[in-house]
Amino acid sequence: MTIKDTLQKILIALEGKAKGDRLWDIEDIAYFFGVGKSKAHEIKSHPRFPRPVKPYPGSHPKYLPEEVKDFARKQRG
Repeated sequence: MTIKDTLQKILIALEGKAKGDRLWDIEDIAYFFGVGKSKAHEIKSHPRFPRPVKPYPGSHPKYLPEEVKDFARKQRG
């Protein structure tokens, strides 16, 4: 393994950590469910989907990752 490969793995791990520590937007929801953005919008319109967080007036809705994951666990058939 080269230094470049090692640094790339470290960068990916750090990005994953940062992503896990922040609120999710629609792109994160789409990635989590493995769907496109239009399908993610459909998923978040489910009546039991977690309510969004609005960090400040006029901001795009964000979601608490653990609430989205909990919603997904409850959807098992």
